[in-house]
Amino acid sequence: MDIQHIVVPEAGKDYPRNWNAFLDWFGTEEACLAYLERLRWPQEFVCPACAVSQAPYRSSRGRLMCRACGRQSTVTAGTIFDKTRTPLRVWLAAAWYLTNQKQGVSALGLQRVLGLGSYQTPGPCCIGFAGRWCARTAIA
Repeated sequence: MDIQHIVVPEAGKDYPRNWNAFLDWFGTEEACLAYLERLRWPQEFVCPACAVSQAPYRSSRGRLMCRACGRQSTVTAGTIFDKTRTPLRVWLAAAWYLTNQKQGVSALGLQRVLGLGSYQTPGPCCIGFAGRWCARTAIA
């Protein structure tokens, strides 16, 4: 029988404990990218094409280029954040807010809290997070 060891994230170490800590951790888009990079590649960048593990070249627009094969990638490639025009700070704020509400969150409530101009923006956000969570917990 294959037993997987699940690492439980620790508040204050792996994610912010409160809203003020969130604002400190994710004040800029660069801070959000750096956080996601640490989550995705805790040891070192691993190229999705050739699986070589080494520090990449950093090119324009946040692209990471593999030194071995030359393939360009981003920290958001293949994730729910891939090809979104919504800033990562908004996505991460939505994730933090969704996971810290005991009674759940409506898309309209999320729009109000995050100050989004369109009601359409939080919809995919909620669906994206809920869909990924359901897939991971085998509820879907």
